[in-house]
Amino acid sequence: MSFTLNYTLDTANKILICEVQGQVTTPCSLVQIFKTTVKMAGKHQIKNVVHDVTESIIQCSNLEMGKFVMEVKEQGWIADLKIAQIVEVNQGRHKMLHRLANRFDLPIENFTSRSEAMLWLLFNKQHLN
Repeated sequence: MSFTLNYTLDTANKILICEVQGQVTTPCSLVQIFKTTVKMAGKHQIKNVVHDVTESIIQCSNLEMGKFVMEVKEQGWIADLKIAQIVEVNQGRHKMLHRLANRFDLPIENFTSRSEAMLWLLFNKQHLN
């Protein structure tokens, strides 16, 4: 587990910005990143999250990622959050995570730029309760 998490709070737009750097090698690492992000959002009463994973690599298998997404759905970790992931075009595992999230109707979308991600969070009202 050799990754770092950096958080920034955009108070003007009420968005939590999370930057993940390094290698995510186990499902436990995915859970840790996700739970920490959800906890930080809740602490600051934020419902929109930008997850910048452009400098990270997921090294978990498709099966492990599938189990992770099912756990997220079953445990209700997201609640009323919207998560916009910023990914590099060639990041296959992040795309797989996005496809799984869509299959389980989780409000996680992939974008290639921070501006696109923030626009979606601020102006797309889909998935809001």
